[in-house]
Amino acid sequence: MQGQNENTERRLQRMEAEMQWQMQYFENRLQRMETEMKWLKQDMDPEMKKDVLYRELLRQDKKYEAVKLYAVNVTLDPDTAFPPLTVSSDGKQVDEAGQWKPLPDTPQRFSHNGYVLGKLGYSSGRSYFEVQVSGKSRWTLGIIREDVNRKGHIALSPQKGVWAVRLWDETEYKACADPETHFPLQEKIEKVGVFVDYELGMVSFYNVKARSHIGSFTDQDFSEKKLYPLLCPWNNGDDIQKERQYAENLKVVGPKSSLVAVAGEDLILPCFIKPNTSAVDMTVEWFKLDVGFSPVYFYNDHEDRNENQAQTYKGRTSLFKDELQKGNASLKLSAVRVSDEGEYKCLIEDKSWSDDIVVRVIVEVRGSQPVIMMENYDNSGGINLVCESRGWNPEPEVLWLDREGAPLTAEETQIHRDTVGFSVKRRITVHDYSDSNKFYCRFQQIHHMMETEVIIDGKVFDTWKLAVAVSALACLFTLGWIVTAVISGKKVLERRRMEDEMGKFVELQRESVKEVLAILKSRA
Repeated sequence: MQGQNENTERRLQRMEAEMQWQMQYFENRLQRMETEMKWLKQDMDPEMKKDVLYRELLRQDKKYEAVKLYAVNVTLDPDTAFPPLTVSSDGKQVDEAGQWKPLPDTPQRFSHNGYVLGKLGYSSGRSYFEVQVSGKSRWTLGIIREDVNRKGHIALSPQKGVWAVRLWDETEYKACADPETHFPLQEKIEKVGVFVDYELGMVSFYNVKARSHIGSFTDQDFSEKKLYPLLCPWNNGDDIQKERQYAENLKVVGPKSSLVAVAGEDLILPCFIKPNTSAVDMTVEWFKLDVGFSPVYFYNDHEDRNENQAQTYKGRTSLFKDELQKGNASLKLSAVRVSDEGEYKCLIEDKSWSDDIVVRVIVEVRGSQPVIMMENYDNSGGINLVCESRGWNPEPEVLWLDREGAPLTAEETQIHRDTVGFSVKRRITVHDYSDSNKFYCRFQQIHHMMETEVIIDGKVFDTWKLAVAVSALACLFTLGWIVTAVISGKKVLERRRMEDEMGKFVELQRESVKEVLAILKSRA
């Protein structure tokens, strides 16, 4: 019995010694591990240390403390501010100026809704900033993608590149999405924290005072674009009034004079919003001001809606979609026709504003080659010419010019319209100018000009003199015959003889005149 006790005691002593050795081993191992961890922490990248701590805080469900590790300094950019807003000199505050300031209308500046951006954007990693909103009855804040158009109304939804929350009428907190999501809060928020995890595709919002999480947009696609802090500080319902004030400054503008198009070519009918404001979210309507107000083009809800378009415009009209964000609602009309001539109205409208302009279109059609004809001689020794052409639209200006291109005095232009267009003619009387008997007839429009020349030989004018001399001689002999006949009335036989001779002579002169006229016609 005594031997068994001794064996047991020795076994216990060995076990105790082994346990002491193991404890010493683990203590030494722990010391080495602590030393290694100490050196590892010293060598660890600060961002890696932050990431380790961030994940540990999240594991402990301390989200607010975790996101604050990535706090950044936000400075507002006055060059992006909506004109009625005023940004403080240090870029830390933004207030309403109460009136529209005359600021440069740059692509960076917002034209609607009272927005301003932070100067620095984020395209990687994590970022966190806080915004004081106490005392505001309305506000909007969050993150916006850099490529969102800043002209016109901003659609507040992740699909449009905006991740934001807002307070509406002091009591309604909303997540800006399509549709909007309401979230109940037990107390009024005084300061909002905004956290972005770019790689994770997450934007989160926090109630700073309560150190609580409001909500998050997760699994978002930032399209590899920079994200900027977005603020809208309007309060007390003033945004509606400011929208109206802004709308009063908007106008639709276009050309002051008529547009002249060439049949068969393309034409652009200008129509713009000034100051430059996006028309992407607006309605754009073009129609022709004739019987029934023919629909030419209709754009609404970001789509073409031309189901009721006039048949004559099918496939011939379009907008410049990439230009809508700049307020350009100009219409392209392809393969212009004569029937397109007339007045067109461009109407642009949204929920709070509308305006329109009228554009006048004239379609030019070139007529036939002008033809010059010689009609007759006049009593002054000149030749009467007429120049004529058909099929013009609109009626052209007709000019008679000398060989130097100087305008000549001519009769009034005669104009007649038929199914093929305008027929136009103009007459002139020209005289013998020796070596300069070259004349031009010119028909001209804005885009078209046609002319025909005529050269009149001086002999044509000489032929006229010969014809006049022969006619005068014939008249002289006829008069002499009458006088002689009166004096010799007592001699019947003599009278008959002279009458026969004079008759033959007159007939001969008539034949001479006919020959002269035939020569004139052949030379013409």
